[in-house]
Amino acid sequence: MRRLGVLALCALLLLLGITPMTAVAQGSQSTVIHDLRVLQDGERVDEDLVILGGTLRAEQGSQVLGNVVVMAGEADIAGLIQGDIVGFGGTVQLGPTAEIAGDVVVLGTLRRHPESLVHGNIVEGLAATARLESISNHWLSRSTTLPRRATALPEISRRAPVGLYQTLRSLVLMLGLVLVAALVATALPRNLINTTEAMLRAAPLSMGIGLLTLLLAAFLVPLLIMICIGIPVALALALALLGAMLLAWVAAGHIVGKALLRLLRTERDMLLPETVLGTLLITLVAQIPCIGFLMVLVLASWGLGGVMLTRAGTTGDTFWRPFGPSATPQTPPPSPRPPSPSSTQPDRSRDTKKLYP
Repeated sequence: MRRLGVLALCALLLLLGITPMTAVAQGSQSTVIHDLRVLQDGERVDEDLVILGGTLRAEQGSQVLGNVVVMAGEADIAGLIQGDIVGFGGTVQLGPTAEIAGDVVVLGTLRRHPESLVHGNIVEGLAATARLESISNHWLSRSTTLPRRATALPEISRRAPVGLYQTLRSLVLMLGLVLVAALVATALPRNLINTTEAMLRAAPLSMGIGLLTLLLAAFLVPLLIMICIGIPVALALALALLGAMLLAWVAAGHIVGKALLRLLRTERDMLLPETVLGTLLITLVAQIPCIGFLMVLVLASWGLGGVMLTRAGTTGDTFWRPFGPSATPQTPPPSPRPPSPSSTQPDRSRDTKKLYP
């Protein structure tokens, strides 16, 4: 899973639209992002090759002693691959002189010449998803068999950087979310208020719509990536979901911060301190194992539903009337009663005089 984590990080960089670049010697792999990599005749690569949004051309006579991973890119193989070939949302083409010593797992498009030689298994379509985990475990087992240095470090010294890395990652995450909360509270106060009001006014509906949106996104994004043509739509959908999730998390933090300041008997409504304090608090609680995951799922679904109901906070009214402010039908005021005839005629009793005392 560590290699898959590296691939996920590279895919995130791809979502952000980075410029074409080639990163070489990342541990035991070489990564090509938005670029062309050509392996000429007689050239040999002694590590894994990861292609993200780029193109790999392995000519006849070239060799790759590791594995080849293609994500949203192309691979034209005419040489020898000693490991596996994994294609995710891309195109893998095996020429007549191609020879693959391992498996070929393609979750995308595979074009194979009849004279190409594959010593392992060929898995295509949805069946390839079940092979990704086993392939990653196989790579990890291969990486653990590498020779180690004679002077190994103590066990505590090897575990220390892992804990330090997790601590730094948590601090960076909290700082980033606090900055996002301050930015939303300052630049988009009306959107934030509309979203929180919809979350409080229609809490069950908001949570249901948010959970349904997460499930649909988890199904649609991989499906669009698999059909290759829908990759731009999948990237746009992922970016839109990321923005909605950030607004949802900040809105949930604003609700928590406002409730906390009310417990402290603060009379004034302060949008910025409430939002920053609440976002920091729920982000800290989210770091707790098990409990944090459940809280993230509940708050993210609740806030995402509020974002969907208010169209990212652009409107204060929801399309679900039973939970809206206009849910109770307003009865028209009673019409005034018509005046009686006696009240419309003037009083003329003073205009007459008595004839007799």
